[in-house]
Amino acid sequence: MSVIVKGMGMPKNCDECGIRDIHLCKLWMRMTISQRIEGKHPDCPLVEVKEPHGRLIDATFEENHYASMLLNPTPDVTEQDKHKARIIIEALRMAKTVIEAEERRNEQ
Repeated sequence: MSVIVKGMGMPKNCDECGIRDIHLCKLWMRMTISQRIEGKHPDCPLVEVKEPHGRLIDATFEENHYASMLLNPTPDVTEQDKHKARIIIEALRMAKTVIEAEERRNEQ
């Protein structure tokens, strides 16, 4: 899971990190002091997001929502609704990705 903290700059290393508290960062205790000073853990969930940026949404979730209107329409879904859903799906597919999706992995 990625972490975004508004207003927090990307730390150069784990020793400068604002969430290095052992209750917030499970990786902190796995590192030696020299590793904390030299850099960040390879599995660090922090992601740098350049500002200014717009809203960050789960476009895939939204795309699936509108696709369900086409694939499994309820009786109240009109042809006009389906047409609008196709337009929204296409717009979502053309939208620029701000943060790439992550692979799901088991949390330890």
